[in-house]
Amino acid sequence: MEIMLKGIVMLCILLSTSSLGFGLYAHDSLMLCIGILLTIFTMLFAIESKQMLNNPFRK
Repeated sequence: MEIMLKGIVMLCILLSTSSLGFGLYAHDSLMLCIGILLTIFTMLFAIESKQMLNNPFRK
C-alpha cells in the first residue's frame, strides 16, 4: 500500500513538473493551469496518504 502511494505521488510530481515546464516554455496557459492543478492534487494526496498511514486505528 505504501509503495503504491509513493509511486502515485512521484508520478504526479513528475507530471506536474513537466506540465509546468512545457507551459512556461510554450507560453500556454492551459498547460500551466493543468500543472498547477496537478501540483495541488499532489500536495493534497501526499497529505491525505501521510495522515492515513499515521492513523493508529488503521490496523
